[in-house]
Amino acid sequence: MNLKRQIILLIAGILIIPLVSIGIVFTILMSHETAEGLAFEYRHNSHLIQGWLNGDQVDAFPAIKADQDILIELDGRLVFSSISELKPVQLAQTLAKHDVLSSWYRVGDAKYRIYHLYPAQSWQTATNNSKFALLVPTTLILFIAGMAAWILRSMHFKVKQLVKTTQTIARGDLSQSLTMEGNDEFYMLAESLESMRQQLKDDQDNRTRLLMGISHDLKTPLASIKGYVQAIRDGLAKTDATRAKYIDIIAVKSDLLDSRIRALIEFVKLETSQWQVNKKNQILNAYIDTWFAELSNDIEVSSRFTELSNSLDTNLKLNFDSALLRRALENLVSNAIKYSPIESTIRLAVSNTEHEIQFRIHNTGAPYSEEQQKSLFQAFYRADNGRNKDGMGLGLTVVEKVAQLHSGQANYQYLNKLHVFSLTLAKSQPGRLTHRSNST
Repeated sequence: MNLKRQIILLIAGILIIPLVSIGIVFTILMSHETAEGLAFEYRHNSHLIQGWLNGDQVDAFPAIKADQDILIELDGRLVFSSISELKPVQLAQTLAKHDVLSSWYRVGDAKYRIYHLYPAQSWQTATNNSKFALLVPTTLILFIAGMAAWILRSMHFKVKQLVKTTQTIARGDLSQSLTMEGNDEFYMLAESLESMRQQLKDDQDNRTRLLMGISHDLKTPLASIKGYVQAIRDGLAKTDATRAKYIDIIAVKSDLLDSRIRALIEFVKLETSQWQVNKKNQILNAYIDTWFAELSNDIEVSSRFTELSNSLDTNLKLNFDSALLRRALENLVSNAIKYSPIESTIRLAVSNTEHEIQFRIHNTGAPYSEEQQKSLFQAFYRADNGRNKDGMGLGLTVVEKVAQLHSGQANYQYLNKLHVFSLTLAKSQPGRLTHRSNST
């Protein structure tokens, strides 16, 4: 039961059940089947009889209910009986067979005794009915009180859980998960809070991995540079040829360090949304032709072959950032070159659907393990796990970020012994990025 219904039920119970209880009690107590009802009836009938005896309410009596008989005695003589053919000698026997209420009433010098006869045990039954009349509303009130206590206790417990969890998160402890049963708004809030906690924990883990990745990727070439500089200082490079060799190594390591720093800066800009996205509505085929002409040369220099399959309409336009798209495609192609054998063919395919444009890069190579596939788009992850190679494991992460900036997806599959990386650009803006990795 959701929170709104619980509150409505609680308020309704507090307002309605006491009123219903009062109505039930009043109705039952005023009926002739309870002690209170019989007492009311007794007083009413006594009033009618007294009026009749005074002679001012002749027509009002004997208007007596069928389950009640009236006897009137004057100075020991029976002067009125609602029981037909009742003889005075039978009076004592008749009174013994009934529940009797009697009262005295004086008119002038005459003193009348009025007997009200009820069926035997009727007053005991009426008393029991009175107790039952009080039991019903008492039960209802206890029920609503119990329900109110249960609802309030449940709310208090859930609020206490939420407060405790938020305080734990505020202290920076993200290790404790939040579980809550039910399907109300508290449960939905707990789910959202747990999702936030998990996301914060993932972000915290990513930051840790980011710092570790940066330290490893920058430390390796920097350590090499420092080592060769120290060797030159210590006079270990005694010949010009050796010194020139060391200097060349330092230059290579410096270039590697520079490229990694630039890649890191680029990644941080994309990660923190500081990159100025410059989208323009332009004909996509003209862009692809220019890009492929330049890219095919790079692929051929790497001793690999290239093919392009383009099924786009000639004048199809798309709103995109040329520089970002080029960087993403170059990262995909660079990745394909790095992990495909020499003299293999790298295939590029461009297609479109009703909602998106898709770029696909196919290349041969040994398949990734399932664990590797899950980590391909993570920052600083490299399938070869080599620290001395170019790059920082940010290429595919940048591809994913570019896809996100174009409301698209980055995707990997292993199909027919081919690595297939794809980058999709949305024709509209349907939502945020996801990336998937599947092998078949």
